[in-house]
Amino acid sequence: MSSDPRSLAALIQHSTDPDPAFRFDGVSVSRAEFEQRVDAATSWLAAQGIGKGDVIAVWLVNRLEWMALLFAAARLGSVVAAVNTRYRSADVAHVLRISGAKLLILEAQFRSIDFPAILTGIDRAAVPDLQKLAIVGTGDMTAPWPCVRFDAFEKGLPRVPTQQADVDSPVLLYTTSGTTKEPKLVAHSQATLAGHAASVARALAVSPGQHSLLAMLPFAAPSE
Repeated sequence: MSSDPRSLAALIQHSTDPDPAFRFDGVSVSRAEFEQRVDAATSWLAAQGIGKGDVIAVWLVNRLEWMALLFAAARLGSVVAAVNTRYRSADVAHVLRISGAKLLILEAQFRSIDFPAILTGIDRAAVPDLQKLAIVGTGDMTAPWPCVRFDAFEKGLPRVPTQQADVDSPVLLYTTSGTTKEPKLVAHSQATLAGHAASVARALAVSPGQHSLLAMLPFAAPSE
C-alpha cells in the first residue's frame, strides 16, 4: 500500500534516499530496519488494545522507541500525547487527564530522574482514563496501575493489518505554555508534521546524501 504523500510514512519511504535513516547513540538504523521497528510497535500497541482514536502518552527521552511509537500510532489512527521528561507529578497528571490517555509508556530511569517514583505522587482517581503502564528499560515498577514491559522489539508479534489513516486527523498532542500555569495541548496531524518537515528541509537546503540533521531538542518539548 502506497502512502499518502502528506503522511509520516512518506517521509521515510523514498527508495532513492540513502541509508541510514537515523542514528541513535552511535547506532545506525536503515529505513528497512526502522520499518521493522514500526511494524513491531504497531503490533504491540494493538495487542495492548490500542486502536483508532485512542490516546497513548509517551514519557520518554529521545530514542528510537519514541519515533517508532509515533509512526505506529499514525498507522493505527491513534494519537500520541508527548509528555515532557522534566514534568513532575502534577503536570504529568494534568496531561494524562486532559488527553484521556489509556496507556502511558515511560522510561525506567534517566540520569537523576526516577520516572516511576514521580508516578507515586499521582492519585489514580485523578486520571480515570489511564488503564496501563508500559516501561522501557529495566527497573522496578510500583504503581496503582497494571504494568508491562515495552518489549515490542523483542517479541516478534505478527504484523497487524492496517489501513491508511486520515492524515488530517490528530496524531500528536504537544504541550505548550500559556497564560495559565497548567500546560495546554496542541493537536498536530500527520499532514502538519510532514509538511513542516518538508518546509524545514527546503528552508535549510538539506539534501539526501549530503546532510544530516542533529536533533538536540527533546522530542516532547519543541516549544521550549
